[in-house]
Amino acid sequence: MVNLIKQRTQSKHGRRVLITLLVILLGLPVSLIVNVPKTFAHEMAVTTNTSAQSNPAIYQDKIVWQDYRNGNWDIYMYDLSTGKETQITSSPNNEWNPAIYGDKIVWRDFRNKHAELYMYDLSTGQETLITTYLGTTSNPKIYGDRIVWEYNNDIYLYDLSTGKQTQITSDSYLQSDPAIYEDKIVWEDYAGIYLYDVSMGTKTLISDLHSTRVHPRIYADKIVWKDNRTGNLDIYMYSLSTGSTTQITSNSSEQWDPEINGDKIVWRDHRNGNADIYMYNLSTATETQITSNSSSQSNPAIYGDKIVWQDNRNGNADIYMYALASDNEGPVTTHSLTPSLPNSNGWYKSNVSISLSATDNESGVSKTEYRINGGAWTSYSEPFVLSNEGTNTVEYRSTDQAGNIEQTKSIQVKIDKTAPVLNVQLNRTILRPANHRLFPIRAQVSVSDATSGSVSWALTSIISNQPDTSSDPLDQANDIQGAQLNTADTTFYLRAESWKGRGRVYIITYTATDLAGNKTRTTQKVFVPPY
Repeated sequence: MVNLIKQRTQSKHGRRVLITLLVILLGLPVSLIVNVPKTFAHEMAVTTNTSAQSNPAIYQDKIVWQDYRNGNWDIYMYDLSTGKETQITSSPNNEWNPAIYGDKIVWRDFRNKHAELYMYDLSTGQETLITTYLGTTSNPKIYGDRIVWEYNNDIYLYDLSTGKQTQITSDSYLQSDPAIYEDKIVWEDYAGIYLYDVSMGTKTLISDLHSTRVHPRIYADKIVWKDNRTGNLDIYMYSLSTGSTTQITSNSSEQWDPEINGDKIVWRDHRNGNADIYMYNLSTATETQITSNSSSQSNPAIYGDKIVWQDNRNGNADIYMYALASDNEGPVTTHSLTPSLPNSNGWYKSNVSISLSATDNESGVSKTEYRINGGAWTSYSEPFVLSNEGTNTVEYRSTDQAGNIEQTKSIQVKIDKTAPVLNVQLNRTILRPANHRLFPIRAQVSVSDATSGSVSWALTSIISNQPDTSSDPLDQANDIQGAQLNTADTTFYLRAESWKGRGRVYIITYTATDLAGNKTRTTQKVFVPPY
C-alpha cells in the first residue's frame, strides 16, 4: 500500500515548502523519509517597465522574452553576468515565443505578414531566416544546432550545421508544441505524446489517448507533461530509461505548463486561488512553492538553479527570476584604460578613458560604481574620462542582485599634460668683430615641472644660417666646436665668421623632458654682424 502524505513547513527565508513523504508498507516496519529542501537565495525583477513582457526562456546566464514596450512585440535579452539588457529585434511587426540555446535565439516573426522563424546568433550578430512558409509557423524550440517547430499541425526540424530541413510528422492528426533535447523530439498529438529519435529515425508513443496529455517537455531521459487522467490537470513524468510513469502532483487544483532541467521540474499551480510557480526536485523528492504573492505568475522556465517566469504583481506582465542556489560571493569587476599603457615612467600625457566590466555568475550584477580621489561614489554606466593632472586614485566596486558587495578595488592613474618650463640664458649673443676667432659660449639653464617633475634637459642642436666653409680664402672650418649634443652641455665655442659680409646667425636649441614625456624646446640666437 502506498500512502501519499503532505506536510507544510517553513523554509529559512519564510517560503512555504511542501515536503512529499512516501511511506511504503511492504509487511516491514514503516520507514519515514523526509528530505529537507535547499536554502534559497533570492528573487529579482528582470524587467520593471510598465509595458507587457511575457514568454521568458533561459539558458545559462541569458534570459529572453517578448516585450511590448515599443508598441509591438519585440524580442529582448538580459545577461545576468553583466546586468545588460539587449533589444534583439526592432521591426515594426510582432515577434513572439523566443527560445534560446548557447548563443542562438529563435522566435516566431510576423515582419513579412505571416508567421516565420528567425534566428539570431549572439556571437556573430547575424540574423537568419529559417522558414518562409505562408502558413502558420509556431512554438520554436532549439537545442544545439537543431531547431524544431510546428507548421500546419505537423512537426518540423531544421539542422543549422547542415542546412537541412526535415518533416518529422505527416499524420492526419494534429501535432503541436514540440520540444527537443539532444537527438530526441517530443510533441503532443491527438493520439497522445510522441517521441522521435533523430539518430534512429524511430517514433514512439509515450502516453496514449486515455486523457488530455499536453505540453510535453524533455530533459535527458525524462519527459514531463500536464495530464487530467484524475479529473484535474496534474504534472506527470515518464522515464525513458526505466519505462515508468510518475505522478509529480496530486492535489485537487490545476497544474499547468511544466518545464524540466536537470533534476528540477517547474510549473504553474492554482492550488492557492491564483497562479503560482512551484518546483519539484527529483533528487530530494521535495516540492517547493517559488512564488507566494496574490497576483498571477505563469510561463515558467528553468535552467540549472535559476527559474524565470511571467509575473503580474505590478499590474502588468513583468519577467522575474528566482535563484535557488545561495549566492554568497560578490561580483568580479575589472578595468581597462585607453590609452592602455602609460610611458615607461608610469605617466600619461593625455586624458585617460576608464572602462569597467563586472560579472557575476550567480544572481547577476545589480550595479557598478566608482569614485575619484576619495569623492562621492558614482554609478557606472559607460566609460568615463579622467582629466585631472597629478596622481589620481580611482576606486570601484560592484554589487550583485543578492546584495553582495565586492571588495573595493583601486588603481592609480598619473597624468601630466603640461610641458616643463625651460629657461636658457647665454653669456653673449653677439660675436664681433668677425675676425674668424672662436668665442666661448656659456649657457645658464633652469628647468621646472609642477606635476611629474624630475625634468631632464639637453643641448639638442646648434645650426647656422651659413655653410661651415666657403670659397673665401680667409674662411676657416669647424665654426662650431666643443658642443656635446644630447647632453647637459653648457659650454661650447662659436666662430666669429660672416661669409661675404652678410652676417651670420647661430641658433642654439635646448630641450627639456618631464617624466610624462612632455617636451619643451627653447632656442637662443647668437649673431655675427657683417664686416
